[in-house]
Amino acid sequence: MTRICLLLLLCLIPSTLLAAPKDEMVAFVPKNHHFGIFLQDADTQLQRIAASPLGKSIIGSMPPKSWVESRDWEALQGIEKFVSQLFGHSFQEIASELLGTGAIVVFRDANESQKEGDGLVLLWVKRPQVVQQWIQKVNAFQGVKVRSEVIQPGFSMMIRETATGKDGYFLVGNILGMSSSLPLLRDSLDTAATPSRQIPKQWIERLGATDAIFGTWLLPRAFDAQIAQQIATARESERATLETLGRYWQGVDAIGLFLRLQPEPELVGTIVGRSEDVPNGGPQFLASFLPAVPLWANRPNDVLLELNSGFRWESIAALADELMPGEAAKKWRDGLQKELAPIFGRQGWSEVLASIGPRWGLRVRSLPDRAIPSICLAIELSGGEQSDAVMNQLMPTLQYLATSLRISYNRTHPDRDQVITRTIRHEKLEIMTFQNEVGFPEGFRPGYALKDGYLVIGESPETIIDFQATRGDTGSRDSEHVLGLFALEAMRNHLKQHRKELPAWLAPAAANPASGESLETVLNDLAGIRQVELGTRVTSQRGELFLRIRPTLSIASPTKPTNPSR
Repeated sequence: MTRICLLLLLCLIPSTLLAAPKDEMVAFVPKNHHFGIFLQDADTQLQRIAASPLGKSIIGSMPPKSWVESRDWEALQGIEKFVSQLFGHSFQEIASELLGTGAIVVFRDANESQKEGDGLVLLWVKRPQVVQQWIQKVNAFQGVKVRSEVIQPGFSMMIRETATGKDGYFLVGNILGMSSSLPLLRDSLDTAATPSRQIPKQWIERLGATDAIFGTWLLPRAFDAQIAQQIATARESERATLETLGRYWQGVDAIGLFLRLQPEPELVGTIVGRSEDVPNGGPQFLASFLPAVPLWANRPNDVLLELNSGFRWESIAALADELMPGEAAKKWRDGLQKELAPIFGRQGWSEVLASIGPRWGLRVRSLPDRAIPSICLAIELSGGEQSDAVMNQLMPTLQYLATSLRISYNRTHPDRDQVITRTIRHEKLEIMTFQNEVGFPEGFRPGYALKDGYLVIGESPETIIDFQATRGDTGSRDSEHVLGLFALEAMRNHLKQHRKELPAWLAPAAANPASGESLETVLNDLAGIRQVELGTRVTSQRGELFLRIRPTLSIASPTKPTNPSR
């Protein structure tokens, strides 16, 4: 029966467009499950998108004639005819009258007492009496025996005995539950009847998924026994690291992944936990990785790509010491010293690493008068404007690396195609640049300098001179932090405008078949996407990592559709 109901559910979802799961549905979710899936509020959100410019464009581009004439359409019509004969209702009637305002599916993995995993489907139905008649017709059609079992007063399940085994269902109030696992059905009803056993009623809200159309969550406590067993049986050299990871795991209450459609599409991963119950290294590392103030506060319209993040050597070292205690941590540090000491000195390498951060960023901007965009990489030095001591250690290394690259280039190129170094002074700023009028594209004069406590590397002296970082602690730990931005529409426009001036690998693949897929071809394949953003939101209760997709056409509808009452 479960397979038939799931098939019908899959057929009906496009019409039903299930809406928000209610707290009463969450009350039927047993605590000892491993992960769950929910679908909610799809009717409202998809109606808005259908009425938006993007939705109208998609609907207008669909080939309805070829779809209607396809075999898939014929098969779907056959299923609808069968369902209509069996239940006395069409797909549309079932969608509008029988199925209601949400769906949750939970899964439980196999364990020592249970060889196979099992699942439970929960639906909130509008008309329980009609649904009861529908189920009776299914039972009669299959010729199964049905008997009732009372779990607690007011909470009963129906057991179906078929030729291949047993499955069951319950209908309590507006909640319909179905599963091929009778123990899971009993556990679900017992949980609903015992409030102290239930997961929080505001479960979807706690995950941060109140406005999501679809999502899934993982329940860490269901895996505690397996993790404890792995730690107990681990080799001595691995046990300390696994014990630390186990302490982090104990501080996590839930892990979620969900999809938002409004105001713009977002795929969001979320961790709900308690930072006070985990070791210090992890929270310190995340705090340094996500500085409160981004490197660039303002974002002009000509940005093609932007990265914003943080770096703190002491936080990385503290986390490494937690995860690699004892001899392993010492071996890691000795290896790092072996690589860096020849460059920065036996004592100076750790001071240089400690001085880097907490902010760094990369920004690429389109310039209207040349093909090569503006490229700026900025790395903050913790000494701020008093970073001269750090630079005294960094500068010789940078000069050595730059000289090595220049010599390597010049050695393999003719005399007329040679790189020369030149120092450019602007007010108090000294910029070391590399110039080649023959080999470099027009406007490309890369260089580096120390400016306002930052090591700034740019494709030209003008970019370095124009660099200006955000000052002051104006950010908030509860604010959104964009780690990466990819302006695909701006990239397409830049490539179109400067196609002839750019290197061959950026030109269309047809112009250079040997190069294969070109960047311009890839960007054109993503013509419906204007911008992609990767970022985080951190609150006192949870951390979120999101991937936001901003379409070329708006998904905002001109009017808000009414949501039918349940």
